[in-house]
Amino acid sequence: MTMIRCLKTSGSERGTRSNRMVVFQNKGLIDLRGITTFGVCVKPETTNPIGYFGTGLKYAIAVCLREGQKVTLWLGTKKCTFRVRKQEIRGEEFHMVTMNHKDLPFTTKLGKDWELWMAYRELAANAMDEPETMIGGGTKVPGNPPKGRTTFIVEGDAIEAVHKQQNKIFLQTEPRYKFASVELHDRTSEESWIYYRGIRVHKLDKEALYNYNILDETRLTEDRTLASVYTAYHVIAGAIVSCDNAGLIRQMLEAHQLYFESTIDYDLWSARPGKTFNEVVTRYIHTGRSFSTSAKSLYENAHPETPAPALVQWETIPMEKRRKLWAALRFWDKLGIEIPRKDIRVTDALGDRNKGTTHMGTIYLSLHVLDRDMRQVAGIIYGLYARNKHKATELDSISLLIDTIVDFGERLLGLQRKDAV
Repeated sequence: MTMIRCLKTSGSERGTRSNRMVVFQNKGLIDLRGITTFGVCVKPETTNPIGYFGTGLKYAIAVCLREGQKVTLWLGTKKCTFRVRKQEIRGEEFHMVTMNHKDLPFTTKLGKDWELWMAYRELAANAMDEPETMIGGGTKVPGNPPKGRTTFIVEGDAIEAVHKQQNKIFLQTEPRYKFASVELHDRTSEESWIYYRGIRVHKLDKEALYNYNILDETRLTEDRTLASVYTAYHVIAGAIVSCDNAGLIRQMLEAHQLYFESTIDYDLWSARPGKTFNEVVTRYIHTGRSFSTSAKSLYENAHPETPAPALVQWETIPMEKRRKLWAALRFWDKLGIEIPRKDIRVTDALGDRNKGTTHMGTIYLSLHVLDRDMRQVAGIIYGLYARNKHKATELDSISLLIDTIVDFGERLLGLQRKDAV
């Protein structure tokens, strides 16, 4: 991650709207054609730029002006001022962006879905793609901008307010765990984020144990958000299953279903499990402890020779318990879900705390489950069935169950489902 040096600015904490500012500065001079031409992105100082579309800087200038901020660019000692000029096009009024009183080929409606913090992120990220980055806020830049440097100055209270929240846009904590492809950082707020090389690019829908900083080259959209969150899933899954930290692996595989980490499908991304991961999963299986179903599938696919749990002979199971199992299967059959009896085995090798497991397409039901009433037995069997057939999590199983109940209700009431066209 590019380190940002703080650009020292002078002035008191109080200031008027006209002299509050944020300065973005880096070594080297930007080619003005990068501002006046779309589709141009040349960053010779780095082989791994954060952005590469070439439109973000134009978006940032337009957004700042739209939000009432003043934008000035210094190319060494050459000054370029950006302003707006009203112009009517086909009866509608637009604000054309100008540079030194000459029209640029875009208006302040460029990046109409962008917020000011996104413009701040863009200007900072552009500077970070160049050497000797300095970013700072205040009321006055000391002296004239130096030769040989590109300096963007954005003036206004709003941009300075964003600058004061820069720790929410740029990752400024030290990683708790660091791998070649991703870093895991302790969260500093209630929100959970994915970062890309230190820049916030995706807000997670669920609370997460960590914030994740992707280091591998990753495709971003034009507004510097992840083109696909599944890229992050792939990177995180690969790092976890190949690491040698047993404690971290256990924490990830035991994550509660309310957390983002519980949604990582280790098997889907064909991650290659390492020695420590295999040792952790082996212990889970032997002790009957509950853990990520996708991690178990990954392990089983990588170890097809892994023995299945020891079975209880069907004839030794009391008739009352056998009838309970049959009744549970008939219950689901009447709801339209056929769970073949041949796919279910009964075992006493999973421990008292484990209700059952799946292995190579077969359901293994713990013998002690049959001590419960039929309704509980039916629910446990359905959960194992959903996990076995659909690789479903507990929440997914609930969704599948709700769909089944709705389907049954429609049939019972003589309704016909109309699919949307």
